[in-house]
Amino acid sequence: MASPSCNSPIEKWLRDIDPALIRYTSDFIRLDFTSERSVKYFTAADFAQFLTPVSNAHRRMIINHVAKLQTPRSKLGLDTLNERALPNDDSKDKLKGLQPKSLDFSINTACIDVSDDESDSAVSFSYKSPAEQALGELQDDIDLKQAEYNSARDYVQSLKSKYIQPSITDKCKSQCSKCHLRDGHNRRQCYNGDCPGPEYCNDIDKHPLERKTLQDAVHDMNNLEKELNSLRQHKKNKETALDETRNSFKYKIESTLINSNLEKYTFYTSRGRTPRQTVINNDIFILEKHYRGRIPLNLSEESKRFQKIISDFNKQFIPNPKTQAVNPEKKLLEKYGVIYPTCTGPSCSMSKDDNTMLFSVPPKKRKFLGKQEKL
Repeated sequence: MASPSCNSPIEKWLRDIDPALIRYTSDFIRLDFTSERSVKYFTAADFAQFLTPVSNAHRRMIINHVAKLQTPRSKLGLDTLNERALPNDDSKDKLKGLQPKSLDFSINTACIDVSDDESDSAVSFSYKSPAEQALGELQDDIDLKQAEYNSARDYVQSLKSKYIQPSITDKCKSQCSKCHLRDGHNRRQCYNGDCPGPEYCNDIDKHPLERKTLQDAVHDMNNLEKELNSLRQHKKNKETALDETRNSFKYKIESTLINSNLEKYTFYTSRGRTPRQTVINNDIFILEKHYRGRIPLNLSEESKRFQKIISDFNKQFIPNPKTQAVNPEKKLLEKYGVIYPTCTGPSCSMSKDDNTMLFSVPPKKRKFLGKQEKL
């Protein structure tokens, strides 16, 4: 059996990991693991052939560094001897799981993205009311606050498990003010030295710094718990209010109305289609008045009549030229040579022209003309 060399590569490798591992050099050489090139094939099962007992901590250290020596060839099927090697066909399947994942930047919104080649007739607008959007954002806040609370709770548990030792329960003997142990001795008789921490004496009150750390952690955890409960209650109130609105005429018909005429009720933004809320609310008022607050049985078929119903309702308020007011002083002024200008443009209004000519005559002159007419 070859004796281990003081300057062997395996000994140097073990020393670089931790000097305490040098004791296993002879076992590695006996199993023919004499260099870094050969030790990369070392496995945990080889520890069973060691003559020197190996602790669990040393086992993990050795296995961890052996894994670092493994070449990409064993992982990815690459030729590591060639600096510019590319994956071959056989290794492509192995590399699929290592490809970077694309990020999803989708947001919770009422808008949907529509490609240019899609026709509006093939698009179905998914509408979310502002209350539903606020509820979704509130749920995101709750999830974030829950994660913060869980982290704070785990931190408190780790501090308690570190500073509080339930195994130290004997409190019958007097406590030393130096080492904080209850061994029946005092500070003058203490041979243990200063107490390193509450994990040693199980008395966190003797260590102000650790006690303050634990108190602050518990305080932060309690505050996060209160904020989390407040958000949950706020969400519950919003859900109750939303349940009441879901029975309204507006909520049940809004999405169908928007899809009946996307160009009228939506407009494009950088985030897709966005509803024109004012136009939607006005037309819903008309439909609710027409249907007397009752939802039609076949809503999809009835939606084809929505625009005609709205148009017929709006025609009631279009001014009729035959019923327009006529200036009563016009004929009187025309008898005295007042010529009214005519306008054929779309922005011209006869009533406006009449008023302009009427008020261009002084009030005293108007009274005089009125008296002459009576005579």
